[in-house]
Amino acid sequence: KVEANEAKRTELWLQIRDIWKEQLWRIGVCGMGPALYITKNNFRNVPSGLIDNNTTRNIGLAMAQQFFFKKA
Repeated sequence: KVEANEAKRTELWLQIRDIWKEQLWRIGVCGMGPALYITKNNFRNVPSGLIDNNTTRNIGLAMAQQFFFKKA
């Protein structure tokens, strides 16, 4: 689950990617669909143009750890 060595971690990720290419689990017929993300006006640092992609875990692409609330 956790690999401390960055080079080894990258190598493992590339192996996963190659497996995905060789063993296609699904075929998208329409491409990426639009995703609707609604936030309050004081909820900040949410990027526009997010991709709804289950492989990379949706909102994780937006680096949610960087979101914050702005005091009114």
